[in-house]
Amino acid sequence: MRVSGGILIRASCLASLMLTGACLDISEEDLGRDSHQADPTGQPVESSSEPLLTTPLGEYAQGPGGHLIHRSCLHEVPNGASFDDKDQVTASGLRIKDIPPCSYPEGATAARAVSPAVNGWVVASIATPVNGWNYSQITEIAGTWTVPAKPARSGAVIFMFNALQDNTSTVIMQPVLQYGNNGRFGGNKWVLASWYGGPMFEGNYFHSSPIDVSPGEVIEGLVHVTVTGNIDCDASGVCDGWTIRGTVNGDTSRRSTIFATSSQPMSMAVAGALELYNVTNCNQLPSGSGGVTTFSDVRVYQPWGNPGNPSNWDRFQRTTFNGDCATTSAPCWNRAVWSQAPNCSFGVSVAASSARLTY
Repeated sequence: MRVSGGILIRASCLASLMLTGACLDISEEDLGRDSHQADPTGQPVESSSEPLLTTPLGEYAQGPGGHLIHRSCLHEVPNGASFDDKDQVTASGLRIKDIPPCSYPEGATAARAVSPAVNGWVVASIATPVNGWNYSQITEIAGTWTVPAKPARSGAVIFMFNALQDNTSTVIMQPVLQYGNNGRFGGNKWVLASWYGGPMFEGNYFHSSPIDVSPGEVIEGLVHVTVTGNIDCDASGVCDGWTIRGTVNGDTSRRSTIFATSSQPMSMAVAGALELYNVTNCNQLPSGSGGVTTFSDVRVYQPWGNPGNPSNWDRFQRTTFNGDCATTSAPCWNRAVWSQAPNCSFGVSVAASSARLTY
C-alpha cells in the first residue's frame, strides 16, 4: 500500500499502521524507498514497468506527489473553477473547457533529477483511521503554516502542504506552497496553488492560478467536502464535491481555490509534508540548513455518526488526536522520515494538533 504521494509501506509496517494506527519513525527500508529507481510517485518499480519516454524531459513539469507531468496534461484553471471526472472545467456556472485524455505517460522523477540529490518526500505527519477513530472516512483537514525565508541558494523545487488522500493513493488533494520553477510556473519566490488530478481524470492534472506570497505570511490549507445545501455523500464516503483551498493571511481576496469531484473516499490525512527535488546542498532548503516549519491548528473532521445513515453526512465532528503514535494510542499521528543524501537534519515531531518539520 502507498501512503500519500505514492510512498510504499511494506506489509509488516502496513499491518501495524492499520491495526494500531502506529508505524513509528517510518524509514526508507519500511517504505521501500529507492531514490535511484522510482516511478513518478517515488515507489520502487522494476525497470520493465517504468514508462518509456520518447518525449524530451524538457516538456515535462514536476508536480507535487512525485508526479512528472507532460505540460500538455497539466492545466491551470481559474481561481474558484471546478472540474469533474469527465474532464469538464466550469467557472462561474459556465462550462469553459473540455479536456481530452492525456496522450503522454508520466515520466520517472529520477530520470529528470540531478543525482545525487534529494528527490521526493522527506518528512511528513500522517494519520489513517483505524481502531480508536470514529469512522474510516475523513471529510476535512485544515491547518496553518508560515512561509519560510527564501533559500540561500536556488536550483531546487520545494513543496510544502497538508492534504487528504484515499487509501489506494490514486487521489491526493493538496493546497501547495512552492519554491522554485517546476517546469511550468514558479521561480526564485514562494507561490501558493491548489492541486488535484491523476488517473480518474485520464492522466490530467489541475492547479489553480498561483498566488505570489512572501516570507512571514501565514498560509491556511483546507481540504473539505463542499457544502452547498445538502451534502451529497454515499455510505462509503464517496462525495460529489470537494474544496481544495489555500488562503494567505486570512484574506479572502488572496485565495487559491479549486472544486472537484472524487470517486474515492478520503481515508488518510497529512498534517504537513515537505517534498524536495534537485537538492544537492542543504543551503537550497528554506532558511538554509537547520530550518523549521510548523503546521499548527491542525483539524480533522469526520461524519457526525454512522456513515450508512445519510443524515449523518449533514454535519461533521472534529476528531480529537492524542498526539504521537510513538507514545499514545489512536487517534494519533505517525512520523515519517525518509533517508536522503545530502543529510540535512530532516525530522518531524508531532503533537495533538501540530506537526513540526525540521530540515
